[in-house]
Amino acid sequence: MSIAVQAAAVGLIDVLFRRDGLGGLVPVPFIPGIEVAGRILEVGDDVEGLTPGQPVVTLSRPGTSGYAEIVVVPASVVLPLDDDSGPIAPDTAVAGIPNVVTALAALDDAARLRAEDEVLVLGATGGLASVFPSVAKALGAGRVTGAVSRAGSVERALALGYDDVLLTDELPHTAARFDVIVDPVGGASRVAALSLLQPLGRLIAVGNASDAEQVLVGTNDLWLSNTGVVGLNIAALLEARPQRVRSLAARAIDLVRAGAVIVPVESLPLEQAAEAHRRLESREAVGRIVLTPVTSERRL
Repeated sequence: MSIAVQAAAVGLIDVLFRRDGLGGLVPVPFIPGIEVAGRILEVGDDVEGLTPGQPVVTLSRPGTSGYAEIVVVPASVVLPLDDDSGPIAPDTAVAGIPNVVTALAALDDAARLRAEDEVLVLGATGGLASVFPSVAKALGAGRVTGAVSRAGSVERALALGYDDVLLTDELPHTAARFDVIVDPVGGASRVAALSLLQPLGRLIAVGNASDAEQVLVGTNDLWLSNTGVVGLNIAALLEARPQRVRSLAARAIDLVRAGAVIVPVESLPLEQAAEAHRRLESREAVGRIVLTPVTSERRL
């Protein structure tokens, strides 16, 4: 189906694709962008339940092309947003819903979060990480701590709902221990975080924003420490278990529509895509940046 784009999310994955095609995974030239919100223009003959003019958001998906006025995507990644409970603005939808789906999958499915579990989130102010404190608390977590790389980000992290914030450099020295650690960063931060797991604690790897070489974990070390590591890649999960992800998506839409999740978002015009990438790479962005095609409204 084709969608007239009203908002396209900008993520670190776009930066990694732009740098080197993620090791050749994405051939160049290409148009970045894996998540959009807008209105349906046309649907294929075999598409059911979706109609032209309907407001929609896409889930994280393999492939790119979101930084455009019109995108063509498979119906399997499209979620309708019209509801009697009220509309969701396109920038909020694309900034929040795909990441809340990932957070639900990571905490509910991968981590098997239990009531009052203590949670640590690395890279706490990043686009994906920023929704985790709200989602964790909605699922009944206890204290949720964020980790940031610089002191200037502490107040920003607290504004996202974290109960406490640590500097990444402090992780090897803290006495705190956690039941669940969410890691979208990778590299040295992942190594430091592994030592902070409680017995039966779980580290959930949800990304590699550091673009570091993968961390190798000894299975005997996990056995002796009674800890575990689980990976969560939402695009791959969508392909393998589409019905489960769509169930999570329905919950995500409800949480965002109810205002139960803090979704920090900044909108820039599409022609400022380079500036959006600069802000991500310099770690100036808090939450998500979305790009808005200036001509999109004329197409609806």
